[in-house]
Amino acid sequence: HEFLFRSEPDLDRARRLARGIPPAARALTLAYPAGEPLARAIAERIAVNARDAGLAVHVSARHQRPDARLLMLPLASPDPAQALVECAAALGYPDWPRQDTPAALYDSERALLEDGRVVPLFHLPEEYGAAPRVRVWAPPAVGRLGGLRLADVWLEGGGQ
Repeated sequence: HEFLFRSEPDLDRARRLARGIPPAARALTLAYPAGEPLARAIAERIAVNARDAGLAVHVSARHQRPDARLLMLPLASPDPAQALVECAAALGYPDWPRQDTPAALYDSERALLEDGRVVPLFHLPEEYGAAPRVRVWAPPAVGRLGGLRLADVWLEGGGQ
């Protein structure tokens, strides 16, 4: 239901909000997971967009007390209610209540985002491709949550 949440950028509003912050507080540090080149690229893009809004964002993989952290949260459950509870726990809300109706689940996700402490950037599904020589003993080689079952996969020998 992410289409229900507003996603288009509003640079004028961002600039107004940034002007409302004391100048000394307009410099921030954004930490990203060390050893994650994709996370670094995303953090650097955030820094560019923040600069356009009037903020100075320093990107770092090793900052001890950053102002903000970039997290990559894989969904560990196909059940949306359970996935939200697990994401909330990973974000520092260990007792987030489980909601099972679509309306309550929407309200719960909205509440998680309400104070601006959590800002989802995007959902990136994982996809895999395989060469024709890749074989699987017991399909599928990819589980419902995107995990690879490499114990059942082998590379067929033969010609070029």
